[in-house]
Amino acid sequence: MSKALIQQATGRDVVFGQDPRGGHVFNVINRDGDVIFLDAQSGRAASTGCSSYRFMRIK
Repeated sequence: MSKALIQQATGRDVVFGQDPRGGHVFNVINRDGDVIFLDAQSGRAASTGCSSYRFMRIK
């Protein structure tokens, strides 16, 4: 997932991660090739252990 985001321009997106137990939405930021996953709900780094992901680009 990080590899695909690094190829995109600097910016931010919303990610929906899903697994058999449910799903969660979190933010991802690409700052000059450094990809950071943030969970605003918990105020911490987001867990990326889901089995599938969907992206929503924010321009």
